Amino acid sequence: MLKNFSLLQKSVRLLALSKSRLQFFGKKINVTFIDRRGENVEVKARPGDSILDTVIDNEIETEGYGICGGGIACSTCHIILEDTVFDKTLVEDPWGEEECDMLDNAPNVTDFSRLGCCVHFTKELEGITITIPEGQDMR
Repeated sequence: MLKNFSLLQKSVRLLALSKSRLQFFGKKINVTFIDRRGENVEVKARPGDSILDTVIDNEIETEGYGICGGGIACSTCHIILEDTVFDKTLVEDPWGEEECDMLDNAPNVTDFSRLGCCVHFTKELEGITITIPEGQDMR
């Protein structure tokens, strides 16, 4: 009985490790960002990573982007999604009150605006285009 329990523990650890390895080393998706200068930047994104993390990891925007570190305490990671993609993001990452409050401080907000720290990539977002609008936190 004890031997079976130990075997079960090992299996669970291996499964967890496999899942994290798959997320880190697994298949990445293609994403295009339109940066604040209006230039297209094509990158590979890991499913599970936030848009904020991907922007920072790929040095797409460095000055003043995501200054709160993803704590939903500013609007500097404001992004604009394609209308066809916006609803897809709400499935995995539904609106939160904090996100809505912070978007009130963002300039150039549209009906398809989100905060990059609140949206995580999924395989379903393969090939999307994300716009990083000009502007700074209005607080």
